[in-house]
Amino acid sequence: MSLSSLRLRFLLALTALCLAAMGALGLIAHFIIHPALLEEERMLAKAELDRLERTMDSDRLALLAMVKDWATWDDTYNFMQGKHTSYTKSNFSRIMFEDMNYQFMLFFATDGSIQWTAGIDPVSDAYASCPGTVGACAWAENTAKRLRPLVRYRPDEGMAYMDITPQPVFIALYPILRTDESGPPQGWLAQIRLLDEKWQAHVENQTGLPVVLRSASQEDLRQGLRLDRPNDHLMTISRPITRVPGSESLLLQSHLPRKDFFTQLATFRYAQFWTAGLLLAVIAIVLILLESMVLRPLRQFATFTQRLQTRDDNLPCLMVCLSVGTSSARWPASFSNFWNFSADRPLPWLSSPITTR
Repeated sequence: MSLSSLRLRFLLALTALCLAAMGALGLIAHFIIHPALLEEERMLAKAELDRLERTMDSDRLALLAMVKDWATWDDTYNFMQGKHTSYTKSNFSRIMFEDMNYQFMLFFATDGSIQWTAGIDPVSDAYASCPGTVGACAWAENTAKRLRPLVRYRPDEGMAYMDITPQPVFIALYPILRTDESGPPQGWLAQIRLLDEKWQAHVENQTGLPVVLRSASQEDLRQGLRLDRPNDHLMTISRPITRVPGSESLLLQSHLPRKDFFTQLATFRYAQFWTAGLLLAVIAIVLILLESMVLRPLRQFATFTQRLQTRDDNLPCLMVCLSVGTSSARWPASFSNFWNFSADRPLPWLSSPITTR
């Protein structure tokens, strides 16, 4: 089939149009749809990390409310003045710390020294309640050292923040006052909640997302929000936490399923394939219509004219047919009927000249 063939040229033009349309869809998918889906996934990761931070802030503020309830209590105020000798026996027990989800409590005197320590050792899981940070309570000395600069600052209001050293914890500090919050302060009470596996399971139960806390490196601080996509099922999301006053640089990390991303991508690919199929169907229909309505009648007309040219005496007949005004849609049938009829027997009026006006 030569390039001068109308059918071939039309087919090449439609094929080029189809390829151009498919190329355009591919470019749209690569430069518009795929980046948009990745950005939507990034915004989803940011929203989920914000939700985790709000949950953590809620726990932090809840701990601050609890330490305030203990610190602004007449029994605690009298205990710090040495007037309530049975305070520790009547209020402290391992069951109480486990039920309230406290790790331990530190009672700071006004000079910054530890008057009493009570709680559970994070390392040995042993319960202890003793004066100071010696003997069975020596494990609390490192935390006391980290809190003494804040106590010496003599804060008038409570504070709660997150610490990472030596392990992630919430620390809440409040001045010890009377129940009506009158003073002067008799010291400061610190409550520590360990952010261990139990707390992480609690957060995951609330949010549906696993949470991991670790120290943030300089690279983490520089990158900010980070998304790692090791496979098509899960992505690891992380972001440094620097908004909590008094805290070190922490890295909040979690995992998100990528189901929404691939669902939307599959939907677009389905639409892309459907569009490609529609284009191919349109091209096929156009080719069929071209063959039945244009090319076939043209071939019949060309065959008829070639046959007339081989018979000089039939040329006037063509002029008569054209002058009668036969519609172009009926030419093939008219020419075919005429040719079949004249082939059987010559028309008598063709032997005489035709006079046109």
